[in-house]
Amino acid sequence: MDGLNATGRLSAGQTFTVDVLKVPHHGSENNVDRQFCDTVIATDYVFCGNGEHENPDLRVVKLIAERRLAIDSGTGNFKLWFNSSEAVSDKPEAAAHMAEVEKLVRQLAKNSKGRMKFKFLQSGSSLPVM
Repeated sequence: MDGLNATGRLSAGQTFTVDVLKVPHHGSENNVDRQFCDTVIATDYVFCGNGEHENPDLRVVKLIAERRLAIDSGTGNFKLWFNSSEAVSDKPEAAAHMAEVEKLVRQLAKNSKGRMKFKFLQSGSSLPVM
């Protein structure tokens, strides 16, 4: 938000609309709040958290989905993309967290009246190739 304001891309009371938003800091609760969700509006939200350190945070996923759904339905549908899943997480704790994320997202999508879609990585790896 500070960067958008500093570059003149955002003024008080405005929204900033993008096609794709890479959710800040792996979906950590320390970097996303209601003001951010109400101001930065996307068609596609990309979460690059693999379940470690409980990222993406369940509260952030829920906040993004609920705030986006609260916007007038005339803004169209949106999709949450995840670069991980329970199936591809290589650590038991991370896999368990991603299972919770998947359960939450499925419920949010079910209640979205078709406005919200989602995609979890089901094969391969979210780790960079060295």
